[in-house]
Formats: sequence, structure tokens, C-alpha cells
Amino acid sequence: MKSTVIFTQTISELEIQIKSTIDSGFKPTLAIVFAGLQTNLDAISALFHSYNIQIIGTTTAGEIGNAMIQQKGISALFLDLSVDHFRILQRAADYKTAIDVGKELGNTAKGIFDNPAFVMVFAMNINGESLVKGITSAVGGFPAIFGGMAGDNMEMKHTFTFTNQENGDNLVTVLVLDNDKVAVQGMALCGWQPIGLENIITKATDNVIYEINDEPALNVVKRYFGEYFANSLDQESVPLGAAQYPLQILRGEEYVLRAALDADERNGSLYMAGPVQQGDVFRFSVAPGFEVVDETIAGFQSYATNHPQADALIMFSCVARHMSLGPMIEEEIEGIYNIWKKPMAGFFSYGEVGQHGLGTSHFYNETCSLVLLKEIDNPN
Repeated sequence: MKSTVIFTQTISELEIQIKSTIDSGFKPTLAIVFAGLQTNLDAISALFHSYNIQIIGTTTAGEIGNAMIQQKGISALFLDLSVDHFRILQRAADYKTAIDVGKELGNTAKGIFDNPAFVMVFAMNINGESLVKGITSAVGGFPAIFGGMAGDNMEMKHTFTFTNQENGDNLVTVLVLDNDKVAVQGMALCGWQPIGLENIITKATDNVIYEINDEPALNVVKRYFGEYFANSLDQESVPLGAAQYPLQILRGEEYVLRAALDADERNGSLYMAGPVQQGDVFRFSVAPGFEVVDETIAGFQSYATNHPQADALIMFSCVARHMSLGPMIEEEIEGIYNIWKKPMAGFFSYGEVGQHGLGTSHFYNETCSLVLLKEIDNPN
């Protein structure tokens, strides 16, 4: 499978590069597109449709192209994959219906391929954890599920996903791949280290934490970390605190990170970037200095020992991770790209889906989730 990345700032530049790519003899059938919120999504869809290239796309909080990053541009991974080896599905969903939509997507995918794998993008008002649970329960076993929650440059208002035909702010858009024809593998790494004692979420609904250890959640956070979360109207301090001190929640033998997006002084609650459960046990966590970048790169280097080959890479990296690491995020992305040195596209997301540790798929925050795509050689 051949692949290439086009990394531009405008749709006109994108069109010029698509035409140049095709004129060179590369005939892509599929593109995975990451675009800034201000981009004309209808124009992008129409452009790809005119070249008969199917697309799955999302708005972002920043784009990744090979070893580079940018804001409010376009990054697109082009593949010449056989159209018999993939399908694109799209469904409307919200926070409450996500698990049922996930089950329906999983059942539909099983009807198309015996061994489906999933790369998905979804709007910020959709429960990513429930999506993963729904797909997993329908498919059974440990399906390969990767993806990211759409972004809107930290405006936190409306995020969009799109195909050639439709875009919307309430959609799950899924690339289903035949995992017997295209190996879909990957890993999610965060590098954040737990600090302090274990805590218990004693009152919560969906992605809102009301009480920790039977007291207002915001009071607990203030006692640990001062006034980072003190003013819910301060749109800079809240994300900064979220980036620095996410919750590390136990999920069986593994853990997932949850970052706070906002705080409500009136009732002492925290609005999280992903779902939590009453009774969840967690520890606060912190990045152990900039060595987290070296540790993340080393983790992917170790993974490459057993997964040395890829035709293309997709990266879903949390925007809060970007905020916390600052310019060091560029070193992390470049280091990961240089391990395989294959075309890589991605975006800074509001949540990530990937596999960590035991191979089960989870919805994360503050995490870098990497996907490797490798066409399986046909013995005939």
C-alpha cells in the first residue's frame, strides 16, 4: 500500500498538491483528513469527491503532518488501498446514545468483514468511552479500535466530523478496515506519573464530578493544586490546570487519564473531558518533567521492535498534552515519526482512543495514541 501526506494551509494549496500527486502516478482511493475549524468543510468534501477519493475527516485543535505541526490548516493522509478492504460509516449520536450507536456500528462492521478494525473520529458531545464499549461488545474479543475526539481550536463549542457526503457536529465517522487484509495495530502512551494518595469519586454523573472523598470536588483540587481551578470563567487557567494534573483512574489492571475542562464554583463540580463513574478510584498525576517526551519516544521505539513495518501512521495526540509540554511536543512528534519514517498524519484532539498495556481499547485524555497501517501481502 502506497501512502503520502499533504500538509497545507489552504484548500487551494491542497488541490494543487492533490493534482500533482495524481499526475505523478499515485492514485489514492482514500484520505484521512484533519482540518482547522475555519476550513470550508463542504469545499473539502467536494474537492475529494471530484477526484473520486473517499474521505473520513474531523476538525482539530491543531494538525500533524509527518514530523511537523501547525494550526488552522489541513493535514491529509492519502492511501491507495483497495476499495474492497475498507468501508466508511457515519452515524448521529450524543452522550446518552453512544453505547447503542457503538453496538450498531460494531454489528454493521461484522456484517462487512469477518475481522473488522476501526479508526474513528467523533464530535465532542459524544461519549467516547461508551462508543468503545459498544463496538467491543458487538464485535467480541479485543478488536482494534483507535481514534480521536474532534477539536475546535479550544473554543469548546462545536466540533465536526465529515465524509464526502455529510458533515455535522453530532456525528461519529468511522473507517472500518478489513483486518485480514490491512494490519491495524498501535499503542497509546501518556507518561504521566501518579502522585499522592488514592481518592474516590463519591458523586458523579456522566462526565461531571460533584464530590471526591465525600466533599466538593473543586475543594479537593484546590487543596492539592491551589487556584488553578478557582475561577471557572478564566479560560486560560482551567485548561492549564487540566493539562498539568489529570486524574489517573483505575480500569481493572490498567488506567485511563481524565482531564478537567472546566469548574463550577457554585456547586464545586468539575467538568471532565471524558466520562467518569461514581466509585472510581484514582490518583492525581503529573508529567515528570520534560523527560516524559524521551520516555514516550522510547516506549514507541520498544513497540517498534515487534512491529517494525508500517505503510502509514496516524497520530491522535491530546491538545492538553500539547499545552502541558509546550514546544517539546514537536520533539515528541518528530521522535516518533523518525522511528518508522513513513507518512504520518494526525491531529491534536479532545480525547483519544487506543490500546495500552493488555491490548484492550480505551478512551483516554492526555495521551498520544498511534496507529500503524500495513497492507498484508497477498500470497497469490
